[in-house]
Amino acid sequence: MSKKKAKVPVHAGIDVAKGMLDICVLQDEDERLLAPKRVTNDEKGAAECIKHLTQYNVKLIVLEATGGYENLIAMKLHGPSNGPLSCPPFDRCS
Repeated sequence: MSKKKAKVPVHAGIDVAKGMLDICVLQDEDERLLAPKRVTNDEKGAAECIKHLTQYNVKLIVLEATGGYENLIAMKLHGPSNGPLSCPPFDRCS
């Protein structure tokens, strides 16, 4: 098991684009931004994203639904057995 960079709970947000994923980790206690990171939106980038996020005590990950560009990272984060959870803009997640 890897050593966590932050023992306090954090939230992560991923801005999804066709070619890139912008990852933002926000500390809950003081809303401090921790180590933003940009990776490619492909298999290699998804692996880098997951490696980056596992360094923290992530409580919640939110990502933008962008016409299908989010499918790969959503599947990798949520797991293939459950399928991705999608929340279209301005709709409720189901």
